Amino acid sequence: MFVAKSFFIFSVLFCSLVNSKPADPDASAQIVKFDNDLRLDGYNFDFETSNGIKRTEAGVLKPGTGKDNDQTLNVDGDFSFTFPDGTPFSVKFVATEDGYRPTVVIGQGRAGK
Repeated sequence: MFVAKSFFIFSVLFCSLVNSKPADPDASAQIVKFDNDLRLDGYNFDFETSNGIKRTEAGVLKPGTGKDNDQTLNVDGDFSFTFPDGTPFSVKFVATEDGYRPTVVIGQGRAGK
């Protein structure tokens, strides 16, 4: 009888400890801002979530200049978030026919802002 009561009490305490862990704020994050503009010559979008994730991007279609006249898409944008320990992280980037060029900032405000 004592073993059964002890097991029951242990089970109740264990279940309450398992269920009492803090909620993950990222699991319930919601989009608080969203804009999207798609055009024939390019696009723009940006969004922000309730847990502080931010992203902006703009792309512009440039006419080709080579002999095959291929168009290129030039893109610039940035994104940022905060690590669980409170450290801010951000990337500002440009992507052209010359490649992808990011600027990464850790521990300060948003890159390029």
